[in-house]
Amino acid sequence: MAWATFRAEMQQTKKEVFERQARMASIEAENAELHKATAILEQRLSTKTAVPKPAIDDARLDAIVHLYRQKTLWGLAPLSSNGHGLALSSSFIDAFSITPDEQARLNKSIEEAERKTNALRLSHAVVQPTKDGKILLTVASFPNEGGVVYDQLIQDFASTLGPTRNAAFSEICGDMMETSMNGFGATDESVTIAHNQDGTYSISQEIKLGNQGGTTNKSSGARQILEQLGPLAPLVPKDF
Repeated sequence: MAWATFRAEMQQTKKEVFERQARMASIEAENAELHKATAILEQRLSTKTAVPKPAIDDARLDAIVHLYRQKTLWGLAPLSSNGHGLALSSSFIDAFSITPDEQARLNKSIEEAERKTNALRLSHAVVQPTKDGKILLTVASFPNEGGVVYDQLIQDFASTLGPTRNAAFSEICGDMMETSMNGFGATDESVTIAHNQDGTYSISQEIKLGNQGGTTNKSSGARQILEQLGPLAPLVPKDF
């Protein structure tokens, strides 16, 4: 091969190598810009979608659990009446560092569970007059249907609280949750209403769970009696 031809081929090869190197450098620069743009986009998306973590006071929560185990604290009521129904109690919100978003989420779950439980109570209720002129309301237990409502509520608490707080919640508040909302259908209810001669009403309410139960007796006006009956109030005859 003539030297001139060899030299020309070498120069052509070098030219091709330089062009490939230039293209690779351009591709690497484009990739770097792409990675940079992707990182910025991911940062913006994470800023928009990030859910702030609650500032949990672990030391305080541990102290509450310790007091409960030492029988110094007998329980921490998770629910209380807000005048319209049940909601998270202020003591529970404080002890478990519940954020406003968590409070709204759990209160919505509590409201839904109470609505479903009351509807089930009403569907299992029977009203009948007694021989002595009283009204007897009975509600048969519905553990299977109520258990579904209870399980969903507990699941909502678990997903909202997270492992640490939910463990404390289950230990301290588990029993009280099970007995709230009339035991989620685990109990048999019996309500006797009498219209007294002085115009007042007397109500005797008995709740049984197996062989255990209790009875409460009250006398008051019609409005107070109906408020006490809650979802069962529509069953009372209007002319009673």
